[in-house]
Amino acid sequence: MKKYISKFFMMMAVLALAASCTDDEGTEPGSDKAPAVSVYQYATTPPNNPDDDATLRIASNSNTQAVYYFAELTSAKDARNMTDDQYAQYVEQNGTKVTLTADSTAGGTYADIVVKDLKGENTISVVAVHGNRRSLRSLSFTGLEWIDVTKGTYYFSTTAQKRLGVGPEQSTILQYLKTDPTQYRFEDLYGKGYPLKMTMTKNTGKDTNDDLTFLRVDTQSLPISYGSYGTISVRDIATWQNDESYATTTSLGCYMYTNKYKNNIFLTLQYSVSAGNLGYDVDSFVPVN
Repeated sequence: MKKYISKFFMMMAVLALAASCTDDEGTEPGSDKAPAVSVYQYATTPPNNPDDDATLRIASNSNTQAVYYFAELTSAKDARNMTDDQYAQYVEQNGTKVTLTADSTAGGTYADIVVKDLKGENTISVVAVHGNRRSLRSLSFTGLEWIDVTKGTYYFSTTAQKRLGVGPEQSTILQYLKTDPTQYRFEDLYGKGYPLKMTMTKNTGKDTNDDLTFLRVDTQSLPISYGSYGTISVRDIATWQNDESYATTTSLGCYMYTNKYKNNIFLTLQYSVSAGNLGYDVDSFVPVN
């Protein structure tokens, strides 16, 4: 019996020693004051620009005292050749401090931000800080860079004016996408953040006025509703009819003049809602030069 009692007390002594080595006195597990942060990216909606504005939610734990964010071209970040710890300090020193709101549901804090005007391949970095401790999170964002071709006047057809409730003309800028020169758009034609986008094809032609290249207009939703029928969409006739032959005719297609009347554009566009067709007509664009 003595032997068993002796073994029992020895086992209790070992357990007590193990327990004393697990936690520091007065510190509960998980409360070591380490800050933590998570970053979530959401779709950007107008009036912010979906092409080059990043919409983020930053969530931090209860041990976070402050949060900073910083965005720069990924090539510039790489050129700094910093460790994560060094870059976290750089973001804290050079970044923007966010205003945190208490999260009554999940605990901790959060902030919703929009990082604007990001052209090309960027890295957005977020740092949570508690004293001299930091937690770094980064994500990539590629902003679309549109290059101006020419300013000009866009003339809406009679059908467009009736269905969209727009005036007969609108000043705009014709642009192409830097990373894909076949992609064109009329900037903010239907309102801030709502361009009309077009794709230049390899199909060319000629009429009595000039040489031309055909364009395509895929289905695009507009920030305009038609009565109780909901959102209006626009597209070219070939897309509407699912017939490519319409895409290479000057009577029902979309095209850009390329010589004498360079950058003059004619677009035969069809408008629709979920309930059906709202008609089609010809819009045009005349450059200033």
